[in-house]
Amino acid sequence: MLFRIEQKIRYLFIGIITFSVLGSSILLYIVLRKNILQNYLELSVQYASQQNQKAHLYLSLIAETAKLLINDQDIIEVLQCPKFDSALVHRTINKLSGIQTSNVSLTGITIYGLNGVCYKSESIGLAPNTPPPLEVLESVPLFKEFTTSAQASLLWWVRSQNTVDFPVYDSNILEGLITLALKIFNQKQELIGYLLVDMKLTPFLHFFKDHRGKSEVFVLSEDGEVIKGTASHVPPALLAENKKLAAPANYYFTKDKLNLYISFAIPSSAERIVKVVSLTELYIRLFAFLLLLLFLDALLILFGLKLGGIMAASVSEPIGVLLKKMQRQI
Repeated sequence: MLFRIEQKIRYLFIGIITFSVLGSSILLYIVLRKNILQNYLELSVQYASQQNQKAHLYLSLIAETAKLLINDQDIIEVLQCPKFDSALVHRTINKLSGIQTSNVSLTGITIYGLNGVCYKSESIGLAPNTPPPLEVLESVPLFKEFTTSAQASLLWWVRSQNTVDFPVYDSNILEGLITLALKIFNQKQELIGYLLVDMKLTPFLHFFKDHRGKSEVFVLSEDGEVIKGTASHVPPALLAENKKLAAPANYYFTKDKLNLYISFAIPSSAERIVKVVSLTELYIRLFAFLLLLLFLDALLILFGLKLGGIMAASVSEPIGVLLKKMQRQI
């Protein structure tokens, strides 16, 4: 009888310790996991927004620099001059080349005149500036829409050999281009030509890359086609679920909860940037934290076993002494 009482006390104490330790640990893990994921989401979106602002500032800098050219009197004159003026053409090409050499990401600057003339910046290194004729560009729907729109005066246009909307410049240009197109007007505000500034796509995409390599960046067309990315492998969910990235929800978790997608529109463009943030490392750290909690729980339960034996003995011994006294009296 005394042994059964001792066992019941021990099991009761161990049960209370085990339930309390495991229950509190599970509750702690669930709450912390939820808060960590929420904070990680907010910080990731906030950081990506800062990256997007820097990328916009960079594009704005390129656009403002290009506007210096479309307002240049020599360029306006060379697109209207009925006769070939070698001195004027030489000054124009020098100005185009000067702007190009001011930024290592630029691969070429070209002006097209509606009168049929075409002048380009000089080729640099292994990236020769060999732009297609204006007729080829106008066959592309996106550029055609830009040229026929009275409201649009600026267009950012992402081009890659993965898409049909890419007039191939040269075999050396494999990483894709992001092109700025501007309309050129004369003093009478009559359209006389176009200015195209070609820039390497990879440096622009790296505005959105994380330094620790936990993310990849992709450019998507208006219909969801992947134009280019920092990784050769395209996540299947990027194509299957990209409609979820429509405004105002510019981010979401994938179905498997392993990736966070954050989307940003490229200004004055039909394309958009999608940043894919991997959550695998975060889940690994959360799992390691869970294992640590379970290890501590195991230590506490072992301690509870020892303490339960002591507590049971401390209760059963006085009862045993009392029973012996009662037996003697009887």
